[in-house]
Amino acid sequence: MNYQELEAYLYSNHTVSTVDENTVFQHFILNHDIVPYNNEYLTILGSDRDFHGVNHIISVHERNCPKIPMHIYHYIKINYVYHGNITIQLEDKKIALNKGDLIIIDKHVPHEILPTSMDDILINIILKVEFFSESFINNLPEESILSKFLKQLLGKKGIHTHYLICNTKNNQLVHQCVQNILCEHLDTQICSSELIDRYISILITHLIRCFGFDTNYHSQKKNEELLQSILNYIKNNYVRGNLNDMCNHLGYTSVYICNFIKQQTGETFKKLVFEERLKKSTIFLLNTNYPVYEISELVGFNNLTSFYKQFQKRYHCTPNEFRSNIDASSIKSN
Repeated sequence: MNYQELEAYLYSNHTVSTVDENTVFQHFILNHDIVPYNNEYLTILGSDRDFHGVNHIISVHERNCPKIPMHIYHYIKINYVYHGNITIQLEDKKIALNKGDLIIIDKHVPHEILPTSMDDILINIILKVEFFSESFINNLPEESILSKFLKQLLGKKGIHTHYLICNTKNNQLVHQCVQNILCEHLDTQICSSELIDRYISILITHLIRCFGFDTNYHSQKKNEELLQSILNYIKNNYVRGNLNDMCNHLGYTSVYICNFIKQQTGETFKKLVFEERLKKSTIFLLNTNYPVYEISELVGFNNLTSFYKQFQKRYHCTPNEFRSNIDASSIKSN
C-alpha cells in the first residue's frame, strides 16, 4: 500500500461508524467489566486482549463515531490526530487535540473519546509494556520529559505522569512514521510486524529529540510547590491559623485551597493547624516550666478544655503526663 492508497482508504466508507452511542455502550457492558465512576460507569478493558503474538495493536478510530465511554487500558496508548479535531476527556480534564497532535496515555488512566465528525481521523497505537526493551529505555536521554515518562510508567512504584501531549503539526517525519505504520498494518506482508515496531521506535525517538510537551508532569510539580507553601505558612502562622489570611497570601480562594488540602493530604486546614499547634506545645512542655494553660494560649488554643481534648487524642496522655515522662518517645502517637 502506498500513501495515495492509504488516503483513499482513510476517507472511504471503511472508516465510517454505523452505530449509535447506545449500541457502543451496550457493547462495552456486554463484553467488559463495568464499575461506578464519578456518577457514571468506567469500563475495564482487561489485560487478556489478544495481540496476536506481537506487542502492538494498530487501529483507525472511526469517523462520525459516537462517544466512546470512559474506560481504562492495561496498556500504553498513543493517539495521533491524522486529520480534523479530537476531544478526549482524560479523568476530570477535557483535552482538545488538533490535526498533527499526538498524546501518549499511561496505563490505567480513565479516559473517553467524544463524538467525531466525518472529517476527524484518529489513529490508535496500543502497546504492551514488553514493547519497551530494557536497552531501549536505558539509552533514552535523562533530561527528556518523555524519557522520564516512559521510565515512570514502566516502574511499579511512584507517582506516574498520566499523559504527554506533543504538538507535531506540520512535522513531516512524524506524519510519515504514522503513515508507514498504517500502510504495513493495512497491507500486511513479510516482516510487517517488525517494521511497525521499528517505525514506532523511530516515532518515539524523534519525539524525544525534537519536541516540547504539554503534560500534567508540570502540574504535579506546581501542586507540590503549593502544598509546601501551605505547610510553611501553617508552620509560621499556626497561632492565628486563619484560612482567609493564608488564601489571600497565596492568591487562591478558600474553596479551592480547602479542596486542594483535602485532596493532597486527606486532612482539613483546621486539622493541619491543630497538628502544628500540638507539636509546638510538646516543645514548650519539655523545655519550659510554663503552666499548661499558658502553653495552651501560646500555641493558639483559646479554650483549655479543647487543648486537653486535642492533646490527649493525639498523644494518648494528658499534657502533664507527657511532661513528666522523661522519655517522651515512649508516649504512643498516631
